[in-house]
Amino acid sequence: MKTFQSIALIGTGNVGFHIGEKLHQLGFSIECIHTRNNVHELELCERWNTKHCSDIQTIQSDLVIVCVSDDAVQTVIEQIPTKCKVLYTAGSVELASIMRENCGVLYPLQSFNRSKIIDFSTVPFLIESTSTAFTEEIRTFAQLLSPKVTVASSKERGLYHLAAVWINNFTNHMIYTAKNISDENHLNWDYLLPLLHETVAKISTLSPYDAQTGPARRNDEQIIQKHLDLQEGIQREIYLLISKSIQQTYKKDDKL
Repeated sequence: MKTFQSIALIGTGNVGFHIGEKLHQLGFSIECIHTRNNVHELELCERWNTKHCSDIQTIQSDLVIVCVSDDAVQTVIEQIPTKCKVLYTAGSVELASIMRENCGVLYPLQSFNRSKIIDFSTVPFLIESTSTAFTEEIRTFAQLLSPKVTVASSKERGLYHLAAVWINNFTNHMIYTAKNISDENHLNWDYLLPLLHETVAKISTLSPYDAQTGPARRNDEQIIQKHLDLQEGIQREIYLLISKSIQQTYKKDDKL
């Protein structure tokens, strides 16, 4: 069941692209797209059988989905005609900060990359709106995208977003740093990949607390210092701070 006859999509970055692609696959009419990056615009217009909208204020669609950065959400929504219902996908923008009726949140708790296909059936969607009736509309709509749909307050969503940054963004940067160490020292990166896979896989059977290993967990100060001597600048500071955090986490247990 389609809840909205026509949809406009503002923002065709990683999130916007994948949501637009899924809606097109489901047979929704994407009436127009608006994006400040014109690189893929013609391709997407042809791909989704839609058109470009140069002026947000002229959008007439039943639903407008705003897939822009958190900082731009409020400015963009202020330009959308009041008769349109609006959903935004940002993780940390509080709904109360958007002074508008028929406004809601459709936050996919997943990392998106334009070049990688996403299985939407595994993606949790956190929803919220300004009214009970619109919340139910959003729920019905979101369940067409994924079976994992739940209502979450702005506070809860912000905390999910914070946790997601630790899990995904920070972890990826740590892997990037490790890749640089490997490349700069002519190591075989493939030798480290099984360790990376095991690190992620064991979380399905162990809690992160129980899964922790390494020199900081063992309070092996000699090894920590050797590693510090091999690094400099902010990389060294990060290593030291994380080591201290791990040691502090297990300090009580180590005294038992």
